[in-house]
Amino acid sequence: MKGLYGFITYVDAVKDKKVPMGQVTLVGENDDVVRIMTIHKSKGLEFPMVIVAGMGKRFNNANSRKPIDLHKNIGLGIRYIEREKHFYKKTLLQMAIDNKRKQEDMEEEVRILYVALTRAQDKLVLLGCVKDLEKYQEAKTGMDGPDVFRASSYLDMIMPVISESSISVYHHNAQEISFDNVRNHVNREQLREFLNNIEKEQVKNEQMAGFAEIYAQIDKQLSFKYGFDYARLLKSKFSVSKLNKISGFLSEESITPEQYERLYYETSYEAALAVPQFAQDIKTGFSASERGTIMHNVLEHWNFREGYVECLEKGNKALDYVRCFVTELEERQLLTEEEADEARKHAKMIVEFQCSSLGKRMAQADEIYRETPFNLMKKIKGEDIIVQGIIDCYFKEGDEYILLDYKTNKVNNPHDPDEIIYLKETYREQIELYREAIEVVKGVKVKDAYIYLMNAGIIIEYE
Repeated sequence: MKGLYGFITYVDAVKDKKVPMGQVTLVGENDDVVRIMTIHKSKGLEFPMVIVAGMGKRFNNANSRKPIDLHKNIGLGIRYIEREKHFYKKTLLQMAIDNKRKQEDMEEEVRILYVALTRAQDKLVLLGCVKDLEKYQEAKTGMDGPDVFRASSYLDMIMPVISESSISVYHHNAQEISFDNVRNHVNREQLREFLNNIEKEQVKNEQMAGFAEIYAQIDKQLSFKYGFDYARLLKSKFSVSKLNKISGFLSEESITPEQYERLYYETSYEAALAVPQFAQDIKTGFSASERGTIMHNVLEHWNFREGYVECLEKGNKALDYVRCFVTELEERQLLTEEEADEARKHAKMIVEFQCSSLGKRMAQADEIYRETPFNLMKKIKGEDIIVQGIIDCYFKEGDEYILLDYKTNKVNNPHDPDEIIYLKETYREQIELYREAIEVVKGVKVKDAYIYLMNAGIIIEYE
């Protein structure tokens, strides 16, 4: 049957002679069958048991024997031919092309081998043949590792590794199981008798006796519990604000799996579950967190030396100075018009902070660092994570550093010591992380650490 005409003729003949075609048998993914396919065809699939045959088959190196070699990057390589002396040999360019092509071919073979070795779910069997087993083993066992570019087969790649591992290796002499050898030792009567014995109870019992071990292995696999289940809930990076939601997280004190899970889902899906901007109600004001961001933005650019002089009297003059400064930020497009209006409403907060003992110390500081980002490596139950954050402010006082974090939280009762203690403990781990980050980056000791409650004008000091 050749071409379209041949196919049509074939179909007509089948119809005329009424040849029964039968029904196509469709094999499902979970059917109990043996599938035979190429490694390329198996890509993306998984099977309970996989047999990779032909591991000893040599790679095709026919390209290295061509008289002319062409490579897209190196160029054209041609043999050197000596006509008078009747010989030829490869040029340096041709050898370079051969080496490059061999490298590319071996890289592709490694990728194919990786696909073959990662298809099995439970059991992987690798089959390969060599001519002289003893010589082959002696040559491969002495190698330090798989020399990929000298390998001539997949077996060459894996044998140096397998010989040093606990993987079971079985050797069989192919001559013992050849067709001629089997035919000489087993006749039809013996084969028929053996097949009949399979039906006997004794053979069945012997087979069933081996199932106990199989059942035990299955039960072991089904009842297995991963001992580090919490690790799947640990992201590689956390922000300080997220970690601060779970007290004792970094010190691993009484952290339950439920807390790990809560932190994981909060940090993974918070943005995805947020109400999109087009579906939000029309804004009539700023939220507490947005107001805090505005105040941080103002303090990031605030001139503490000049501000201390202007705000010293705490009167209308000081408030006007803050409002003018906010207007400058608006003109520089560091604040929007709405943000600037909100900041001007809270000008008194800036004045109170500037006139506090911390504001005075910052006015006299040698160096002030504000909104400093950092990444800090931490260990949680043996797992490395990166803690990411931004330090509001720290400044240099002589040879020592002072840490300061602004908080715009609402304080219900500034005169209630229990509430102040609660806020202090709430942010303790966050302040300790900031302290550690400064000490790691600067290589200096942080002398004092504070948080300043802007809504209440309260300074909280950490020991």
